[in-house]
Amino acid sequence: MSGGITEIRNVLLFPGVRDGRTLAQVPKAAVFIKDGRFLYAGPADQAPALQADRVIDGRGGLLMPALVNAHAHSAMTLLRGAGADLPLSSWLYDVIFPLEARLTPDMTRAGVGLAMMEYLRCGVTCVNDMYHFPEQTAQAMGRAGMRVMISNACVDFGNGKEQLEDALCFFREYHNSFGGRVRAGVSVHAEYTSTPELVRQLASACEGLDNVVHVHLSETEKEVRDCFQRHGKSPVRYFHDLGLFRMPSIAAHCVAVDEEDLRILAQDGVTVALNPVSNLKLGSGTAPVSEMLSRGIRIALGTDGAASNDNLDLFEEIKLTGILEKGIRHDPTLIPPARVLEAATLSGARAMGYRDLGLILEGWQADCVLVDLDMPNLLPFSDVPAALVYAARGENIKMTMSQGRVLYDRGEYLTIDAKRVMHEAREAAKSLRSPLA
Repeated sequence: MSGGITEIRNVLLFPGVRDGRTLAQVPKAAVFIKDGRFLYAGPADQAPALQADRVIDGRGGLLMPALVNAHAHSAMTLLRGAGADLPLSSWLYDVIFPLEARLTPDMTRAGVGLAMMEYLRCGVTCVNDMYHFPEQTAQAMGRAGMRVMISNACVDFGNGKEQLEDALCFFREYHNSFGGRVRAGVSVHAEYTSTPELVRQLASACEGLDNVVHVHLSETEKEVRDCFQRHGKSPVRYFHDLGLFRMPSIAAHCVAVDEEDLRILAQDGVTVALNPVSNLKLGSGTAPVSEMLSRGIRIALGTDGAASNDNLDLFEEIKLTGILEKGIRHDPTLIPPARVLEAATLSGARAMGYRDLGLILEGWQADCVLVDLDMPNLLPFSDVPAALVYAARGENIKMTMSQGRVLYDRGEYLTIDAKRVMHEAREAAKSLRSPLA
């Protein structure tokens, strides 16, 4: 967090999107930041007479809210590309789970460091993460100045009670740590890795806690078929009936959902974290996004892990979310760009429990990115939401700021030792993967 006043000047200000409506853009704007919050954001000629301790010249750039990755497994950067071209079930059980069984805390830290470099380079400051050794993720991201909600997701292969106790302990130690930038969550991994007893116990144990559920849900048709065979209902109905969705919930994927599932998701206020790149690579299918929006289901965007994506550039998810269903349903009017940008910023932040994050407004948390408009893929630049959704890429990010602190600036990482991180990640990946090659 900055100690004095920071001014960002000479920018095109894009404050963000709320309720599907783009907030008024300001062509020649000035933005003042103090104590990690926006003090002023508006026309430069109407700015208050403030003495800035630091001035950032954003000439040729657009200032917009930082991106939120609503579903990720950050340390899976070490498994980038593992099990390529396999369907989800084989990919998980034959390749990923055996590799993950060999993970160590040090490996996890190295993988998270590598992920942070990619997040910040592509304009992401806030991540909803689910993975092993969550303490390593909390420490690494907290120290680097990022925001993260970490779900210690329980599984039950005969040790569900122990898993739940560990998750609750992690919640008590890390929730709202690092000045509130690090949040903790207690959840289950998925229906196929849990038991009804574990879900009931978790829902009961979390009553009264400031907990947000983060769960894999209806990712494939096979998952849904298997759930019907086990329980006589879909994964959505399964978790609903067990009381999991009584808590604020983020459900990743939701590809194989029917009318009843959509009704339940809307009724329970579940946010769906879409992961179109991962779903397409794994052959899992596509989520019915326009139907979700028509029912008032809030959507957010995630990259999933780098093992199934294979990168962490959220702009790829933004573009694909904006165009995929248009092609499938032969309707270019579906899913307006503003809705996609809202999903990638405000909706993800709200789903994670941040009430003042995702817009550039006075009094809100100062998480923002500077988009370099002086690049070939963004020239000419007229329709801002359309350009950001259909044309922008991670490489267009010039600066990334979280809570008023610049974390990435024109190729330099200001809170991460990039050379050390790259070295540790290479060594960790080599140690993790070579014995199984």
